[in-house]
Amino acid sequence: MGSAQKDGDAKSRRPSWNFLLVESSGDLRNDVVALREQCPKDTSLTASKISARCSISSVWDGAMWEDHHSTWRYYRNLARIHKSTVFQSVWPFVAAMVVYSLLVQYFCTAQLSLGTRSSQASSIGLLLVFRTNQAAARALEGRRVLGTIKRQATSIAALLRTCGADAAVVDVASRYCALAVWAVKGAVRRGGDEASRFAYESLLPAREKRWVAAHQGFDDRVSPSTVALRLRYAVREATSCAVTRDRLEAAVEELQSAYGGCDRLYTTPIPPGYLRHISRSLVIWLALLPFSIASSHSPATLSVTVSVTSYLLLGIDNIATQIEEVFSVLPIHELALSTSAHVAAIADGPAPPALVEPA
Repeated sequence: MGSAQKDGDAKSRRPSWNFLLVESSGDLRNDVVALREQCPKDTSLTASKISARCSISSVWDGAMWEDHHSTWRYYRNLARIHKSTVFQSVWPFVAAMVVYSLLVQYFCTAQLSLGTRSSQASSIGLLLVFRTNQAAARALEGRRVLGTIKRQATSIAALLRTCGADAAVVDVASRYCALAVWAVKGAVRRGGDEASRFAYESLLPAREKRWVAAHQGFDDRVSPSTVALRLRYAVREATSCAVTRDRLEAAVEELQSAYGGCDRLYTTPIPPGYLRHISRSLVIWLALLPFSIASSHSPATLSVTVSVTSYLLLGIDNIATQIEEVFSVLPIHELALSTSAHVAAIADGPAPPALVEPA
């Protein structure tokens, strides 16, 4: 009897989260439609890294894949080289190297062995391969964790919709699920993100915004950790079924793990010392190149040789630099909009017909 009374007292002392829940408005789909129509454009992308045609900053469709695999891509890419983000980034240094090589040819008579330079080129090539592979791995990992966030957000909304949870719980939790990718975008884009702030203002009711501001200390957006915490409280209120609750908890845990992956990618670069050494090696190797080939070339052919070599090597390094900061180029905006739409369709969409018609 005493134990039962203690349990009852403990349960009564446990803070309820229902005071933060609003009555289900049933208009999340309308809110998301309005968000898609009125949301500011994605202005936080790094424009200097975005190609005019197919790029990693878009969610690809069949037409983009067809264009990407076109047999005319070699001619098209060569004809548009002046519009390339890589070319626009490296051409000032390439031009400086050409001028430098002509000065070496005109004023200097010393000559270095070309064989020694060739053996050094192999080492430079290995450094560039490792650098590019590391950057590409970061880009793939970034896209993977964003996909995980989208998948878990829609899974949580679906489980809550089908487990018989209170309508208010489903509505509020679904709104946080709809903000799951927006929260990442607001956290990882430099200088903030107007679209993320607009989504926050559009999808959360006033009482939830007051709680968010009190919890995290700022009220212009919702942080990923706040989304995960709020969903944990919603799971506690959603169902008394242990199996369903465990599945929901596992989904929230995986969502929070993906948020941790985003934070790790955003705050931890490829070791800067390694990148600095590659940059120094490239500059030194290119600076010594004219001493090996100047005597056997005319000014015109020397300019072409140095410019092409500089563009190829510096371009590879620049590609790695462009994609190293993965969240500045990945299509987070489009993923956030599609996640919101999928969650809204689950939370407010019509229920499917019964599998077995009633007799």
